[in-house]
Amino acid sequence: MIKNCFSNFIKVVKVLHDTIIWLQVSKDVTICGQDYYVGCVYLPPISSNYYKMYECDIFYELINCVEKYSTESSKVFLLGDMNARTAIGNDFIKHDSLYGSIFDDFNHIFNYMSDNNLPVRRNPDQGTNEYGTKLLNLCRSTGLRIVNGRHKDGTANDFTFCGSRGMSVVDYLIVPFDYFHIVEQFIVSNFTSFSDHAPLHIRLQCKALSYTHEQQNLNVSSSTFDSFRWNDDLKEQCYESLILNSGLLSQIVFCDAKKSQDGIDNYIETFTTQLTDIVAPFFRSTSNKSIDCQRTSRKFVCKTTDKPWFNCECRRLRHVYLSALNMFNKNKIAENHQRLISTKRQYKVFENKLKRQYKHQEGDMLEHLRKSDPKKFYRMFQKKRAKNTEVPLSSFFEHFKELSSNTPIVNDTQSIQDTTYEELDRVITQDEILKCISKLKRGKSHGIDGILNEMLIEYKDVLIPFLEEMFNRVLSSGYFPTTWTVAILVPVFKKAIRLIL
Repeated sequence: MIKNCFSNFIKVVKVLHDTIIWLQVSKDVTICGQDYYVGCVYLPPISSNYYKMYECDIFYELINCVEKYSTESSKVFLLGDMNARTAIGNDFIKHDSLYGSIFDDFNHIFNYMSDNNLPVRRNPDQGTNEYGTKLLNLCRSTGLRIVNGRHKDGTANDFTFCGSRGMSVVDYLIVPFDYFHIVEQFIVSNFTSFSDHAPLHIRLQCKALSYTHEQQNLNVSSSTFDSFRWNDDLKEQCYESLILNSGLLSQIVFCDAKKSQDGIDNYIETFTTQLTDIVAPFFRSTSNKSIDCQRTSRKFVCKTTDKPWFNCECRRLRHVYLSALNMFNKNKIAENHQRLISTKRQYKVFENKLKRQYKHQEGDMLEHLRKSDPKKFYRMFQKKRAKNTEVPLSSFFEHFKELSSNTPIVNDTQSIQDTTYEELDRVITQDEILKCISKLKRGKSHGIDGILNEMLIEYKDVLIPFLEEMFNRVLSSGYFPTTWTVAILVPVFKKAIRLIL
């Protein structure tokens, strides 16, 4: 998935044997003035039937592509599931530094940099396999280096795969040896119930894209901003990330800001962007699965429609499995791993049993309907008619225009003599901020900045100094940040007619 704002700068240039996708990132957005070729890689295991379909040496093909795209005007990055276990093997030629006099005599001919400057690579997985050896050889021959276990934040040194036979590191980010500095973030996230592989969160430095005022308004009206949802299971991991990145926030907050509208806007926007970038790997929302919400007198009851066989016992086993998964993410020891595998197996076996029973029942019912009620039988296969829930922007414009035009006229000749209140100009203190935070409610939607109430409540000990400095900067400047004047309006429709607000 490529975001709309990057669609003009990123394109697919090649798909190799249905297992490697090459993306070209335009030099217009890279900070080095060179195109980036990103290889999104999945290397099937040696015993896979894939190699019966494609008679090829996938590593040989990969090296050819790396050499093809590695030029003076472009750099190559590799990312994905390599099925390679490398332990702590060297991905560079050891003792490759040049003798001083030789380096001085020939460095003007070729630009050579020794790997002695690279951080030591740490790896919790001490196992190796054939693909691991091939991957290390690829790195040595192409000048690419493994980022796992080397990133400055220390959140990239963890297992990326958890299977029934153990844990391993098989998913990698591999970059040119002299391009480590552009990797701003590399996080091996917690394991989820959706895959045996841990998600990798990667952020590369790029140029800031300039938008016109019309484009910004279009983005806001089209709801292209990120959405965040609080997750208690990830709050400790996010807290550690905040502590690690508190220095970056401090540099932003305590720097000099111009006392102008643009200066204050940039000051607030920079802080907000940095904060949301830190918490995004943990709380950014993904697309929701299809659900039906049936409203009762007290609350909404959400009923899943994609798994009608899901009963109370299945839900209980899933809860036990997710609890074991959370415990494993907190402490990846052998005991927690065995408990995770056991609870996952129980849950999956029971769910598959219910699924088979449901399909048998559905098959028997369809067979009965085919003979007894053909009309209802064929109706079961009709596609659901898509509901048109989009309301034209012109309707919103006319609606709010009409509301604004009906402003009552107030004939009040009484004038207010004094409009100055000293208490509004006093310095904002930490106690005042803490008092306001204590009144925040959980479970509320965030604004366009993406900052949830739970973030302020849970991480107030980290954020209070930044908030105090930021609020007083804004107060003393006399300029109110533009982004604080933007709100998200959610229309509440009457009945089922979408055009009646």
